Amino acid sequence: MEELREKRIIRILTNDFPQYMAVVSRIRQESSLVGSDGGVLSSTVVPQVQAVFPEGALQKRIRVGLQAQPIAPELVTRLFGNRVTVSPIVTLEPRRRKFHKPITL
Repeated sequence: MEELREKRIIRILTNDFPQYMAVVSRIRQESSLVGSDGGVLSSTVVPQVQAVFPEGALQKRIRVGLQAQPIAPELVTRLFGNRVTVSPIVTLEPRRRKFHKPITL
């Protein structure tokens, strides 16, 4: 296995092709400590995606994570024509966290 560090690509060399092969990737997660003073966490993958925590949304300082998976517009157009518009898939961690004031995604 040869790792090409500058592009974060893994090249796998094999003499025979296996019957099954899985390509596994993870969506980049941005994380930051956010406290009672609020804050903003932005995605580097989809720059338009951000989580805005107003002052008082959290009572204590916690680490929050934000992931954004873009959806290729060409794929949506090919599948549904011009009838559908989609947004990136966004997840916020920790899951099931209750906020004392609404946050904005």
